[in-house]
Amino acid sequence: MTGVKTGFKFVPDYSDGSIGSSLIIDSSFTNVGTVVVIQPPSSEAGSGSTGLVLENIAMSGVTTAVADTTGRSLLAASTRLDEWVLGPIYSSSAAAGARSSSPSGKIGNYRRDSALLDAQGAYYERPKPQYEDRGVGDFLHVRDFGATGDCVTDDTAAFQLAVDSSQGSILFVDAGSYILTGTVTVPAGVKMVGETWSQLVARGPAYSDESKPTPMLRVGRPGQIGNIEMQDLIFTTKGPTAGAVLVEWNMAADAKGSAALWDCHVRVGGATGTDLTPTECPALTSGIAPGCNAASLMMHIKPGASGYFENMWLWVADHIIDDPDLEDANNNMVQNSVYVARGLLVESTEPTWLYGTSSEHAVMCQYNFHNAASVFAAMIQTESPYYQPTPNPPAPFASFVGLFPGDPDYSCAASDEFSGCDESWAVVMRGCEDIVIAGAGLYSWFSIYSQDCIDGQLCQKALVLLKGNHASVRWEHLVTIGPKYMAVMDGKGIAAKDNLNVDAHPFWSQISLLDVTSDVEQNNDVLWLDPSIWDMEQPEFSCEPPCRVKIPLYTGATTTVNYPLMTVSQDAWTSTITVRPMTLPKLGFEVMTIGGSNVKRNISGLNRRAFEDFWPAPATTAAWPVVVYNGPDGKESTASPKAPYPTQPPSIEPGSPPPPWIPTRS
Repeated sequence: MTGVKTGFKFVPDYSDGSIGSSLIIDSSFTNVGTVVVIQPPSSEAGSGSTGLVLENIAMSGVTTAVADTTGRSLLAASTRLDEWVLGPIYSSSAAAGARSSSPSGKIGNYRRDSALLDAQGAYYERPKPQYEDRGVGDFLHVRDFGATGDCVTDDTAAFQLAVDSSQGSILFVDAGSYILTGTVTVPAGVKMVGETWSQLVARGPAYSDESKPTPMLRVGRPGQIGNIEMQDLIFTTKGPTAGAVLVEWNMAADAKGSAALWDCHVRVGGATGTDLTPTECPALTSGIAPGCNAASLMMHIKPGASGYFENMWLWVADHIIDDPDLEDANNNMVQNSVYVARGLLVESTEPTWLYGTSSEHAVMCQYNFHNAASVFAAMIQTESPYYQPTPNPPAPFASFVGLFPGDPDYSCAASDEFSGCDESWAVVMRGCEDIVIAGAGLYSWFSIYSQDCIDGQLCQKALVLLKGNHASVRWEHLVTIGPKYMAVMDGKGIAAKDNLNVDAHPFWSQISLLDVTSDVEQNNDVLWLDPSIWDMEQPEFSCEPPCRVKIPLYTGATTTVNYPLMTVSQDAWTSTITVRPMTLPKLGFEVMTIGGSNVKRNISGLNRRAFEDFWPAPATTAAWPVVVYNGPDGKESTASPKAPYPTQPPSIEPGSPPPPWIPTRS
């Protein structure tokens, strides 16, 4: 922002009240009088005081950084501002559940995960590509491959053909609803653009078995590394598809943000043609609507995957979204009861960005970060199902709890306010590290379709479950409506009434900064070992636990790996790709966490060990390197073998077996 008197004036037009909260990050202000103006702050609950977080701010020619409406300076200008917080704070340096108030400068020792940043140290962002530099001949229509999009014809085979044939081009998904009766797999190198939110529709018996969840769209195969771009699509269902997983994301980006999705949404029910409208699935205040179990999971970002996701809404219908009367400007949006077991499950430990995402009305939880790491989630939003607690979760999926990693525990003791057995969790976060939630609006508006619970914060017991997390998990601006407890952190509740922002409807609560308690110090520095360690007869090092250690590359062995032969085809053209054997002169190792009060060995890639003697295990290689080749038209395409990459040796200790480098074909 340049050349203005006031940057942001967080003051409402009406005389009484304040703007609730604001987070300003990675920004610069030049020749600005006052960067932020707010009402005079107060630490009293319910006073309406504005919560404010400024992070990574550059200032030049600025008179005042933060002032109130009386003209009092709250923060002087400076050339560089690392962090400044105003509002309720829960710091990891304090006892779990201990609240403090601010204003305050830098909180704790938290530092950003460098894997999530750009070259300037800001959180990485990537604009939605417009392909304005591509010619008409670079675009392919999905209907040119036989797909109809008429919401009747089975388009599975035609859609798969279109996807497989579009590598190196841009696949335009013409407006329509494409019935998919089986899984469509999107390989690396695909660029897919919908026309005004073209719909991919899961239908049929392949998705009917709740005990066998089946993806409708599989983005990449497990372990695949590459790039992919998808935008302007809707993923949805038709009829009872209780076993459907709308999107399974396996792709690991071959460069920062290269596996990406923009403006794509999951919508389950609540629309014409879904057979999950108020007619088939009315809003029930008792019992369960038959035939309305619509999906097992809306989206799964799997271990080893990574991605950039922007403007993504995962929505289980609480009402009909289509207007039944196009002549009348009024749309009553009649409510309905549709059941989907889970929202978004994130298991990735590779750099992943979630910008402007939402997950609403799933039965068990909306966001589940399970043993995840290296995630930046900005502006997340949730709503609990309107029909709960009738039925209570996990109904109607009680027989299928545990099908996915990280499913909540439903050992429901009547006296346990933190069990999650009354309503869906908004966010579950367990076994995680290096995760930032930069703005969260988590709402519980109803209890059995009644809103009488809101003002008393009685709509449900708790919204966020935080348990057994590791270093550097931070929330900025957590806002809740409806629960008694905003969060449960390692068995201790954070009461909504203690953080009440406004003493009037809807009585919302706000925390400016929450550093999640962990079993190691926040952002414990990585100890980089010197390569000379491998010159020792008995390699050894020492550190004060808990410590994070980066072991240097091991150059004591050279291995040759035979790259599998690959056959690629396009129409009548077929070719076999031969790649010379790969010589691997080094073995790499992942960063390890040694020791700590809550050590668990090798949790889903986090590589945690007790403080004891050990020989390191080599880092796993997720997939074969992608090969670029020219097709019959001379255009570049990419491919990689489907065969699994050879398993690394379990250890490099003396006497360990050599790696089983067995050539394979695919």
